[in-house]
This record gives sequence, C-alpha cells and structure tokens, in this order.
Amino acid sequence: MQQNFLQKEQNKVLTQIEQINFVKNLTKEKKINQDESQWIIQYIEENQHLSSIISYALGIGFNNYGEFLELTDVLENQDKDQQKRTYDVCLNKLESLKTSKNENSIDLIKKTYLNLSQDEQFNEAQNFSSSSSIELEDTILLCKLVKKQFQQVLQPSQLLVVLELFDHGSKGRIAEISPGEGKTLITVLLAILLVKKKLKNVHIIISSNSLATQKSKKSTQFYNLCKVSVSYNINDQIEHSEQVSSCYQNQVIYGDVLSHQKSHGYGVQCYIILNDEIDSLLAVGISMDQDIQIKTKFQQNILLYQERLLGLTGYLGSEEQTFLAKKYNLDCVLISAHSQNPIDEVQGLTMESEHAWLKSITKAAQEKLNNRAVLIIAQDEGEMNKIDREISKSQKVIKYTENDKISEIEIGLNTKILTTYQTILQITTKINAQLERNGRIHVIMSFLPQSSRLEELGFARIFRQGIKGSKQLIVQMSESQKFNSIGNISQLLIPERKQENSTCLNLEDLKLLRKKNEQCINEIEKDWKQLGDFQINQVQDEEQNKLLQQTIINQKQNMIAIQVEQFYKNDESYQQQLTQDSIQFQESIKNLQIETNENRFIASPVLSHISNVQNIGFDKRQIQMIEKEIKCLKHKVQAIYVFCDEQLKGQDKFGCEQCLNEKDKIVCEKLEFVKEQIQKRKVKVRDQNETSLSQLDYYQSIIVNVKKAIDNFKPFFHQLTLDLSKDEEIVKNLKEQPNNFSLLQEVDYMNVDENYLIELEIQEMQKKRTQFVKQLQMKLKQENQKFQNLIQKLNESLDIPPMYQEINHKLLYECEQQELCQALTFNFDNSKVIASQGQNLKVWDFQQDKIIDNNIVLRGHEQDIRSLVVSNKRNYLVSESDDSFLICWNLREDNQSWQQKLTKKLNSSKITCLIMNEAEDELICCRSTGSIGVCKIIKQENIVQEIQNLRKHNKQVNCVGLSKQYDTMVSCDEGDQIIIWTKEQRGLWKFKQSIEAQGKRILSAFFQSDDKIITFSSKGKIQEYIKNNNEHFQSENQGFEINSLQNICNSPFELVYNQMRQLFIIKNPQKIFFITQFSLQLKNSIFCKQNTKVFNISRNGNYLVTWIGQPKPKFKVYEIQYDQ
Repeated sequence: MQQNFLQKEQNKVLTQIEQINFVKNLTKEKKINQDESQWIIQYIEENQHLSSIISYALGIGFNNYGEFLELTDVLENQDKDQQKRTYDVCLNKLESLKTSKNENSIDLIKKTYLNLSQDEQFNEAQNFSSSSSIELEDTILLCKLVKKQFQQVLQPSQLLVVLELFDHGSKGRIAEISPGEGKTLITVLLAILLVKKKLKNVHIIISSNSLATQKSKKSTQFYNLCKVSVSYNINDQIEHSEQVSSCYQNQVIYGDVLSHQKSHGYGVQCYIILNDEIDSLLAVGISMDQDIQIKTKFQQNILLYQERLLGLTGYLGSEEQTFLAKKYNLDCVLISAHSQNPIDEVQGLTMESEHAWLKSITKAAQEKLNNRAVLIIAQDEGEMNKIDREISKSQKVIKYTENDKISEIEIGLNTKILTTYQTILQITTKINAQLERNGRIHVIMSFLPQSSRLEELGFARIFRQGIKGSKQLIVQMSESQKFNSIGNISQLLIPERKQENSTCLNLEDLKLLRKKNEQCINEIEKDWKQLGDFQINQVQDEEQNKLLQQTIINQKQNMIAIQVEQFYKNDESYQQQLTQDSIQFQESIKNLQIETNENRFIASPVLSHISNVQNIGFDKRQIQMIEKEIKCLKHKVQAIYVFCDEQLKGQDKFGCEQCLNEKDKIVCEKLEFVKEQIQKRKVKVRDQNETSLSQLDYYQSIIVNVKKAIDNFKPFFHQLTLDLSKDEEIVKNLKEQPNNFSLLQEVDYMNVDENYLIELEIQEMQKKRTQFVKQLQMKLKQENQKFQNLIQKLNESLDIPPMYQEINHKLLYECEQQELCQALTFNFDNSKVIASQGQNLKVWDFQQDKIIDNNIVLRGHEQDIRSLVVSNKRNYLVSESDDSFLICWNLREDNQSWQQKLTKKLNSSKITCLIMNEAEDELICCRSTGSIGVCKIIKQENIVQEIQNLRKHNKQVNCVGLSKQYDTMVSCDEGDQIIIWTKEQRGLWKFKQSIEAQGKRILSAFFQSDDKIITFSSKGKIQEYIKNNNEHFQSENQGFEINSLQNICNSPFELVYNQMRQLFIIKNPQKIFFITQFSLQLKNSIFCKQNTKVFNISRNGNYLVTWIGQPKPKFKVYEIQYDQ
C-alpha cells in the first residue's frame, strides 16, 4: 500500500476541490490509472458527508480503487464506533450536571446526543427550525455545526448553558460556570440562536478592545457557516459615525464597555451578552475600574435592556447575586462543571515590611519553578515594577502589561511571568504542550483583592481549560489593610490595635475584615441608593451634578470605613476568631528554624515577638566543609565555639563548653555561625567567578563526550573482528576447495565427459568467489561508513572552541553603492565577494586583503534581489528576487565570466529565507504564508522542481537550518513556533517535533552540532536546544540576553554565526558586536555611526563586509584580528 501521499500529522480535512486535485495528482504521478481516478472522484462527489474519512484515507494511501473503498469502509466503521463511545461519555457527563432552572433542557440534551450517536454527519441543506423556541432539530444542527467547524464535540455543560440562557423567561439571566468550560464558544452559540430563533441582533461585551477584536475575527468563519453577519465596534471607530453605523448593520457586534457606552443608541432593541464583564453591573464602589463615570452611565443605560440582558461569569458570591437580582431584574443559574481542576492552595503569607514581602515572592517563585511555571499577579504596574526589580536580580522574568495590547499569552515550562490583575482579566492564558506533560503552574497573587469574588476571578482566569496547578497569596500587611474600595478613609485606624499586639494580624484576619467590608458595601449601597437618586434628580446644572455624584460616593466610602472600623474594634466574634487564628499562626512560626541577629555566638533565644524575627538563611548551593567534624584539642570533644584571639591558629582556635568555664574572659563566636559566614563568602567567590567555573564545566563535558565517543569504538571493533574472522574462514575454504573432493558426490559423474566436468567446476568456483567478493566489498563499505560516522563524532567531541583574549578590527576598504543591497556574502574559498545591487549581482575579487573590481555584474532578475546562497565547494550560487524568481549561476572555466545555469519561478508568496543542502541538489525556501518549499535541482536537465510543500507553521517562516548530517532541519516562524523535521529514507522531510519559543520572534536558527540547535531572537536572546535521549530537542537553560552585556542597547538585532571561529557577529542599526560562543563575552564592537543594513563575515572569520544605507550608501571591508 502506498504511504505518505499526505502528511498524516496534519489531521486536516480537505475540501472537495482539494480532494479531487489530490487524486488527479496521483494520476499524473502514475500511482493510479485514469479509470480508477474517475471512480474515486465520483465517490468523493457523492459522499461529501464522509469528507473527514476520505481525507484520512487519502493521507494513509492506497494502490487502486478497490483498496480505497476497503479503506474508507474500515475507517467509516471505526468512526461510527468512536462516535457512539463519544456521545455515551457525553450522556454520562450530563447526569452529573445540576441546574436549578428548566429540567426540560436536560431531556432535550439527552435526545440530542442519542440522535447524534446514530448520525452526526452534517448536511449543507439543514437549517434551524422556524419556531421561536429551541427544538430537537435545532440542538442537533448546532452540535453538527460545531463538529464541522471545530472538529470537536459540543460538551453537555456548554449546551446546557446555551439552553438555560436562551430560555430566560421574563427576566434577564446570568449563568455561573466553572473556568475552562468554553465561555467564548457558548457566547457564539447563544448569539446565533438569538439571531436565528428570536430574530434579534446581539451586542457582545468583552473585557477589552483587543479581546473583542480577536474573538470577533476568530469566530467570523463559524458565524458565516451559520449565515450570521458579525463585526466589532472599538474605540478607534467611535469618532467616525459612518463606521459605527456600518458596523451596527451586522447581526452580531463585539466591543468593550466603553465602546458600547459611546455608541449607545444604535440597536437598543437588541440583546446584550456580557462575557466575563459582570463587574460592569456591580456597584461602582466595589469596582476596580477607575473610570467611575463611564461605569455609572453604562449601568443606567443597561437598565433599558431588562429581560434582554444575558451574561456569563466564572464566579458570583451570594451578595452579588442579590444585588444583580434587585437592580437589574436578573436571575442567576449555576451550571456545575463536568470536571473540576485539581487546584492546590498553598498557605498564604502576610509580610510586615515591603522588603520581606518582595523576598518572600522571589523565594516562592524560585522554589515552585522546578519543571513547572510560575505566574505572579500584581495589583498594578507600580507594584509589578517593584517585584520585577527584586526578582530580576537572580531570576529571568517575562513581563506583560496592558500597554502590550496582547490578547493571549502562552506559558511554557520553567518560565516566570509577571503581570497585573487588570491585564489578566483582559487576556486569555494557555499552557504549551511541554508544560502540560511535564509540570503544572503555580500562581502567586501579590495583594489581597478587595472582595473574595475578585480573588477567585483572578485565579480562575489562569486555571481554565483543564490547567492544573496551585495558587498562593503573598501580601504586604500595610498595603492589604487599605482595601481599594474604601478610598480616602482607608487605613481603618488599625495602628491603634497593632500597638497592643503587633504580631496578631495575619492573612486570615485580613480576609475576615474584607468579608465585613463587602457586607458593609452592599448594606450602604442599598441605603444610599434612593437618597442619592433623589438628590441627583433635583440638580439641573451638569457641573454641580457631577460634584454631587462624587460627594455621594465619598460619603458612602466614609460610612463603609466607619462600620468596618467599629467591627474591627468591638465585634466579639471577630476578636475570638482573631485570637484563635493568631495562636495557631504563632505556634507554626515557633517551629521554624530561624535565628535572630543578636548574640549569635551564644544561643538562639526563644522567639517571643514575631516582629523581631528575621530570616537570615541563604543559598548554600552545595558549599560543603571538607572536615566531617572539628574537635577541641584540649578536651577531645566536638568543638562548638571559635575563639577570636589572633594569637591562636588552626585547630587551637576551636573550643568547647568546658573551655569557656575554665576561662574568665574570652571573646568567641558560635562555630555554626562562623561556618555560615564562610559559606556565604564562598558563595560570593563562586558567583563572581561563574564564567571561569562554567568554562571548566564545558571542558568537563568535552572529556565526557570524548570518552563516550571512544567507548563507541569498542563494540564496533569487537563485532567487526568477529565478522572478519568468519570471512577469513570462508576465504580459507574457497582456497582449499580445489584440493579436496567427496567420493560420495563424485561417483555419480563417472560417465560424464571429463572436459565438461572441468569447465563446470571452474565456473562454479568462479561464481562462489565472485559472490563472496561482492558481499565482502559491500560489507566493508558499510563498515567504513560506520567507522567514518564514529570518527566524525569523535572529531566533534574534540572540537574545542578557540579562546580569544581580544578581537580587534581594522578598516581596509570603502566604496560607494547607491543601489539597494539586501544580500551580501563570500564565496566558498573567500576569494570573491558577491552583493546584490538592486536587480543585479556585483562580484568582486578578494585577494591579499584587497577588493578588486573587475566590473563583473550579473543581470537576469527583473526585481530587486533579496536572497543569496553560495556553494561550499565551488563557484556556484543561487539568487532570488522579490518576484520569487530563482537563478542559478556558475563560474565558467575561464574563471572570469558567469553563466545562468537554470531559472525557476516559484509560487507568488514572498520568500523569507533560502538555503541549500550539502549535495547542492536541494533548495529549501521559507515563505511568508507559513509554508516551506523543498525544490530539487536537476543539473543535467537544467530544471528546478518543487517536490514538497511543508505546512505545519501558521505564520510567516523566518528562518531554517540544516544539521551537519543534513538529515534534520529546524524552522522558526513569526508565531514563536520552532519545528523540527527529519528526513526519511526516501529523501522526503517529515514533521518530528514542535517547540514554543515564548514570545521571542526568532530570526536565526542553526545547528552548532547534530545534537545542538542555537536560536537568536529579534530582542537579542541566544537560546540553546539540546537533543535528549528521546531524540527530541529541549532548552536546557534560560538562554542568554544580549542586553545583559554592557554598552548594548535594547533594539532590533540581527546575527551571523561563524562556525570556524565559533563566534556570534550581532548588529543593531549603529553597532556590530563580536561575542564568543564559548564564554558569551563581548570581545569587540564596531561603531558604524550610520545605519548598517547588511553585513556578513568570511568563512575563515578574517574579514567583515557591511553595506551602509544612509546617508551615503557604501560598502565597508574590515579585517578582523584575533589575539588568542
């Protein structure tokens, strides 16, 4: 059976046209005949309901029409079995769901899944029923649409939420569902049903502009499938009334609160769906949004919608439910999740000082990082910057703020992310596959939110869609007492209580105060509502009205502060709870092994005041004392003190308890304290000498690798010796064959002609010898190849990098060039420099440190040349222009003139990177569309033919690199995805592995060895990926940031790597830097003073050529000098 007609890993359902074209290509390739092709195409046209099965069958492969039919039958039966099992699981999940509303929804969902288990094929002719209520055919169609578009089954919890919100009765409704249940999809399905069944337009309000735009665009294809129009309305459009009017001609409109508020008046009769924006409906006093007037106005306008207001949220407290029900005539429905994420809650910490708070966060982040990820949520950007400054001293951290204007972040293994609470509410988080397999995420919230609901909401934004992990609060006591909602009167007069007992207030106390704060807010909001509304209605002047509104808010906040303060001082239940919690808290502190700073050389006192406790621990990191124990010389017992007398030396400086009793006055320190101080000093010495130590680590790894390479020779020679011994025995037998005979065999040939027998025996002996020689030659060739591979691995292990004390440069040559230069390189032996000049190529001879212009210009392109690839063996090169036109050039035998060997027009998409393999018979082209083209160079026929089109990237592919053996390839795209490819025996590339680079935008990637990939990002990060025992590549460390070196500013970077010198040559617009790969030290820099556009270094690393674009375009040639 034919294999790999499609890449199986793509799991792509082809369209009917793609399937037919695929079959036609099989006919062209003579894989199947013309008749079979027509039969298969007819089958495809008549069975489009089996589109996914047909696509899968085409991917597996077949030899004829009969095999194709047999394969589709098998796949269809498997699909039906899987289909039934899937919906049986859905029915089981449905039994665990609970709802306090319409029980008829459960029955309808049961019938839906029972029908789908028999037939889930989508029919283009199907449509929603004409009834204004949801019928069985509607839910079946909805599930089929989801399966067709997203290749997933609509879960019972999702369908139940849609039904409950749709059938909301005479009131609006809010559905509370667990994180990860797919609120985005639920919102889309609900909007479609409201448009189709109730014939109403829908406004969907999202937490931010970026999320509204993203969700609108991502859902457009599905809306189109359901024949519903969709658009988005964001702040940028608000000032342009024509754009707003055009936007509101669509049936579904996405936007944030501000956009809806500013465009209020368009489509008042529509439905409003709030996706995680329930905070906009709650009291302004407990809102974290600073734009109070907008929120207040929005709440007034939203009352116009009444029963047409629907919403989704992850968490609502009982007080919030009561408030929403009274103010907006809403009811709430709880849909229990079919699965709960196992989230561990780590004991929270309340730190007295800002210093201790920052240290605790840093320590927790480091401890929880092992094979996991850590995300820290700060209250605001000011707090985030404080944490960043502290944690960046010892750890790498990635920051995200609202200014980044991102809608989604992906979290990888061993990463630390720092962001703000408001940013978390406005973005979607997901974890990559590596973190999902190997670890979990630990989330630290660095402040105490003003309500328990907001605390749960913040954590819930992370732990969604099955993400596992743990959560922890680490708060600063003085900051957490403020409770943002209280405003001006925020300190609660807590200092009076602290004077009585400064150690009693812990995290549970603060949470109890917060709970009372929430109760006071709701009570006062209710009492002041009627009075405030009455006063506002009496004032006609707009300015006075605004002032009155702010006054009312301040008065309410003052009342809240007074009530909470009275509760804090007088409430007996609170004092009792406070006492119990504090006792338990203090007992746990006593068990910690912490010393005070006072009287270290005597003993650690019993801790009586927590406020005096300071953690003096440090990272010993395996700093160990050589001696197992130190004894007192005089009393022969273990020493516990060190005498400070300078006259004493060595072991005489150590004493015991009896020594102290025998002396009247002596100055001493505890041995453990002295030992700790020495360990601290050793840590500093080691850290400051980290570069030298890392060099020793590197040489140690070289020694280990050499030993491994040598060990590989032992089994090879052992097996080779055994095989050769057998061959030696065969040779011996062949030589002895003419000297021996078997009488039992020969007696049968007594009557045969002697000459015939002689000729027959000679032929037989020659045949055996010839056969043996062929087998031996093939075996020796194979063994030689094995030996060469072992030799290469040994050479790689012996490849010790050069150590440069200094790298200097000297300007040799300058020449003007006005034409645009986008590509610049040296030839294989550094004797020529080739550069693009607009549509042409300029070739200089390069001899004895001089550039010689022989007026050689290669013409043939019609648009500007963008890429150049040169041969590693001869004067042969390939150029590519903006119109994706390839020309292969070859230097004639006269060594003066060049000729076009062949040309090729590639597809119309932009080529972003071009490389050639060692055999120079294959070109690999990266494209802006996300594909990678593999082209075969057939020199005898002067043609270039595309043999593969690799499609695993979703965004523009920036770079590609080949391994030393040319059997592995790495490619990187704009979406921070790294893909590893391997070559099959048939010479085709196949997908091996995907790696997430976590927001680094990789521009260069290459193999430093067959087992090591090096990548370089536009932000100046060098990252290594090492092949593990499972033949997969993974990052071994946090990488190296170029910005960490002195004199290097934060700007876009580009990199060229010189293999011979093992040197990174990195440029930004004004400077070129030389950084050694081994020590990652900056050895030199060239200040260009002008805008360097293109640069490259000779293969021997001795010469650097640059082209400067402004103000006077010209080439510069530098000599690079190395002092080892």
